[in-house]
Amino acid sequence: MSKITKDTIKNLPEDEKEIILHLTEIFEGEEETINEYVKNQLIDR
Repeated sequence: MSKITKDTIKNLPEDEKEIILHLTEIFEGEEETINEYVKNQLIDR
């Protein structure tokens, strides 16, 4: 997983972090897409 994703999720609740980390494993190579989703849907809520 990229450092960008780790930095993005560091302030999220633990259960959300686990889900995102699992998704980055499943969708390897799509880290930027996941990172953008997290920023737009979870952090900016």
